[in-house]
This record gives sequence, C-alpha cells and structure tokens, in this order.
Amino acid sequence: MSKQVHTIYITLLFVLGIGTAAVVGINGFAYYTSSQERLNNQRADLDAKISNIEVELELMDEGLGSMGKTRDELMAEKKRLENDARYWENWEPTGLYGHGLGVIGSAMMIIGVASYSSRKRIRRLRFMGKIKHWLEFHIFLCLLGPTLVLYHTTFKFGGIVSVAAWSMIFVALSGLLGRYIYTQIPRTIEGNELTVDDLAKENRRMQEKLRRAYNLDDDTMEMINHISEVESYQSHPSVFKAIGSLLVDDIRRRSRIGKVKHHLRKTDIPAHHLKEIISIARSKSLLMRRIAFLDTARSIFHYWHVVHFPFSIIMFLILAVHVIVTVSLGYTWIF
Repeated sequence: MSKQVHTIYITLLFVLGIGTAAVVGINGFAYYTSSQERLNNQRADLDAKISNIEVELELMDEGLGSMGKTRDELMAEKKRLENDARYWENWEPTGLYGHGLGVIGSAMMIIGVASYSSRKRIRRLRFMGKIKHWLEFHIFLCLLGPTLVLYHTTFKFGGIVSVAAWSMIFVALSGLLGRYIYTQIPRTIEGNELTVDDLAKENRRMQEKLRRAYNLDDDTMEMINHISEVESYQSHPSVFKAIGSLLVDDIRRRSRIGKVKHHLRKTDIPAHHLKEIISIARSKSLLMRRIAFLDTARSIFHYWHVVHFPFSIIMFLILAVHVIVTVSLGYTWIF
C-alpha cells in the first residue's frame, strides 16, 4: 500500500466513523436526551391519543362523531401520532434501531479483536498486509463498535450492564492510549521491533545525508538535533510523567520545526531542497525521540497490556451473558 493510498484509507475510515456516529447521534438525539420517566409518559400519551382517534373513527362510522374534525383530518393526525410512536419505539434498546445498534456494534468489536489477533498469531496470515494496517482497522472497529453499543444503551444503564458498559468505555479509551504508545516503538515493515543499534545506525545515516547532500553547517545541525527534546530516563518514570513528556514534545516540536524552516530560508540553500531537508529533519527528530524513549515505551506498553486485556475479557464475558439473556427473552432483532 503506497503512502497516498494509505492516506486515503485512513481518511475513509475516519470519515466513515465520525459520519456514522454523527448520523446516529443526531437522529436519536431526542430519545437519548429524554429521561426514562418522560419516555414512559410520552409513549403512554401517544397510545392514549391514538386510541381516542380510533374510537372517534368508529363513532363516525356510526354517524356519532363528536371531535369536530373530518375523517381525513383524523386519519392524518392518527398517522402523525403513529409515526411519532414508531420513532420512540424504534430507538429504545429493544427497538429496531436501538437493538440493531447493539448487534452491529458488538459484531464490530468481535470482528475487530478477532481479525487483529488472528493476524498477529496465525503464521499463514503474516503476509496478508502490514500489521499496522490491521491495527488501524482494529482501532476503527473497536472505537465505532463501542460507540454504537453506547447508543444502544441510550445512555441509561445500571446493574451488571453498567459494568460491561464502563469496561467497554475504558477498553476503547485505553486502546487509543495503547495505539499512541505503540507508535513510539519503532518497527520494521513486517512489524518487528527495532533495536537501539538499528535506530542509532539510521540516525547516523540521516545525519550524514544532511551534512553531505545539503552541506548544512553546525548551527543548523544543532537546531535539527534539538527539534525533539524528550529526555532519556535512567530509571522507569511514572506512566503519566512519561506520556506527559511525549505529549509536550509533540506540541513543541511543531514550533521548533518552524524555527528550523525560518533559519534555512535565511541561508543560500535552494528552495527545492528545503522541503526535503525538513522532511528528513522531522523523521530524524522522531527517531532520536524513539531512541531516548525506547526502553520506557516498551515497559509502559507491557503494563498497558496487563490493564487492557482483563477489562476486555470482562467486557466480552458480560456481553455474552447479556446476549444470552436477551435472546432467551425473545429479542432477536430482525430475525
């Protein structure tokens, strides 16, 4: 997959995920923002009004109508009320849309976990695309899936279901954190981790290329070497301190790259070389950061697995119980 195709792939996943979540949220907004008491009263009120109109229509058939409306007006009002009732019925957790969101969201999570785990563990699948692309698809499914399941709950849950819901939310959010930490550990195209020696060798290659191909002076090289300033920890820092340092470096790095650009424009370097130099400088800064953070990132990623995995198991176990109970009560969605 070329870089351009990969960019299109990521963009499509992002647009699809945000678009789906937005469409569902907008259409179900009235239901999600209503209290359970209001929902109960709303349904009872609509049923009563529809029943009154049906009685009036029967009376009209016998020539005894008393509501002061024509038959067509009563039929139109009944249809409107039935559409309103259908809306509230469809979006409840056992309704067509609400139940469907739970089924589809759960299926997405199961597929996301199963496909990525299979790609990592089954040897026959090792040549079916890069592991990072499978991870990206896993993240897409395991973020959109929980979002749809959360819509399925209509944000009104309690008891054992609340344990599953909060476990799901925690797993999804921790997955984002895991993805961020994962990107700090450099890997080959096949997904194998690189060593410090591999990284140092690549750093020297970039250093020599900047000096020889573009004749950069010592001051410029110093600026490039200090684009990233994550400290190399001698002892294991706390998770929050380490991640905080990375986030701060991400924010500051853009400003430092801007200073390098400004400095290069003052030199006699040809304009068509500036973009290439900045691209190498950006890659070099990330490489230096990964060298400094490598051991810490591996340690944090290990502990992340220790936390992420149990919550995933809890989530799927309670999900299985929820599905069994739901089916036993006769709720089978469209089947």
